[in-house]
Parts: sequence; C-alpha cells; structure tokens
Amino acid sequence: MRAYVLLSAALAGVCFHAEAAQRAFVASYGSDANAASLCLLANPCRTFSAAMTVIDPGGEIVAMDTAGYAAVTINKSVTLTANPGFYAGIAASTGNAVTIATASINVTLRGLNINGIGAQNGVVMTNGSRLSIENCVISNFPSGDGVIVNAAAEVRVVDSMIRDNSRGVVLKGGASGVVHGSKVLGNAVAGVMDSGQVAGQTVGMVSESVLSANGINAYAFETLNTSLSRLAVMRSTLSYGNVGAKSEFAGGPTVVVVSESLLASNSTAFFVGNPGSTLETLGNNTVRMNGPDTGTVTTVSTR
Repeated sequence: MRAYVLLSAALAGVCFHAEAAQRAFVASYGSDANAASLCLLANPCRTFSAAMTVIDPGGEIVAMDTAGYAAVTINKSVTLTANPGFYAGIAASTGNAVTIATASINVTLRGLNINGIGAQNGVVMTNGSRLSIENCVISNFPSGDGVIVNAAAEVRVVDSMIRDNSRGVVLKGGASGVVHGSKVLGNAVAGVMDSGQVAGQTVGMVSESVLSANGINAYAFETLNTSLSRLAVMRSTLSYGNVGAKSEFAGGPTVVVVSESLLASNSTAFFVGNPGSTLETLGNNTVRMNGPDTGTVTTVSTR
C-alpha cells in the first residue's frame, strides 16, 4: 500500500509539472528556474522566453514590475502585457526583439517598450493569423523595421508610438492592417508602407494618426505584377517628410487613397510613380506648405 501511495504521489508530481498555466508572470526579482513551477504569481520567471515554455495557448504573460524582459520568440497564441504603471521593456542587441513565425496563432503585445540596441528589427511576423499591438513604443531600429508582417495575417496597431527606425510599419505578403490613433515618427525610409510582393492583395488603413518626419510618410510600393498594394489614409496628419503620400509601381499596381487629412510641410505632398500607380484624393484634404506634387493625382467622389 505504501509503495502505491508513493507511486501515486510521484505520478501526481509529474502531471503537475507537465501542466501549463493560463496566466504566467515575469518580474525583476523572478528566476527562470521558476518555469518548473509554472511562473505563477508567487514564483515569477525572469524573462518572457521562460514564461513562453509554460503558458497555455491563448494565455497571458504579465510583466509585474519595471525591468527589461529580453528578446522573445512567440510560438503559440498569447498576450504579453505590462502591469499598468510599470515599464516593461524588450531590448535586443542582435536579430529581432520579437519573432513570430508559427502558423495560425494570434498574438497581442500590450503596454511594452521594444527598443533596439543593435538588433535588426522590432516585431517580425512571418507566419500567423493575427497580430495586435496596443499602447506600445517600438523604437531605435535604424537598419530595420519597427514592425514588419510578411504573412497573410490581420494586423492591428492601436495607440502606439513607432519611431526612429528605418521603416515604421511594413505590411507584406498579403497582410491586412490597421494603424489607428498612433504616432509614426522619424523613420528614415518610410512611416507606414505596403509592399505585397506575393500574388494577391496587401491592404493597409491609417486613421486618426500622425505620420511625421518620415522619409515617405505613407507609401505603397509593388514589384510583382500579380499582386496589388493598397493603402488608405483617413483623418490623419502627414507632415515634414520628403513625401507625404506616395504610390509607386515597379512591376505591380499600387493604389493610395487620402481623405480628410492634413498634408503640410512635406518636400512633396503627393508623389505618383510609373504608370500603374494610382493616388486618389477625395478632395477634402488640407494641403499646405508643401513643395510641388509629382505625377497625376486623381480626384474621386465621396459616397
């Protein structure tokens, strides 16, 4: 009987450690060894990567206090979130700060400060179903992208700051994305960019946002003649860039639509590239203090 009890207890221990957590925690005082006890509130882990090994698909990893929590590869549906009022950082010196490359997963990043200290890119998604970035700051990736999604995924960037990268937000590979209530500032090549480069359509929407001091504030670019890049900008500010809004055909069609927006103090407000590029205005924008436009801008009716 005693042997049976001991064996039952041992098996229970094995089952316990094989379990995953619906909610895991990381903290400045945590230890990654606590993954053995599921990174629970009383025994948090130190990094997001350790907590990823114990979290249930669809679960949450909560950063409890102010600290840097290291680069992370996300391979299941999860939310990474900061405890309100605390700084939760992901700083990376090489590669990417956040890598997402697993099919059919939904990822949410909330309240995080993602900072480049030598890394190539901030958030990179090459596979998955959905990426939501909420109330984050993604900055200082001067040789790469703040956010790049190269997959047929749904992308939502809301109430965030994307600044001082080579490109701010890049949608490729059939992605469909919304940038809302955000600031995209000081990105050397482009602020928000659509560039499909696979058969099909890549679509971006920018609303109630500020795109300022980027090389090209809003940019649709296409090289593949079987794909289409579309970018719509509504109720937003495009300012202090080399170009306010640009549609550029380099083998595939592009369409940029601008409505109810301010284009001010750009070297060029509107730039339409080769035949195959289309830049449409609904005729309700405020366009002031820019240099001369390039190409033909098409006025379309509001309906």
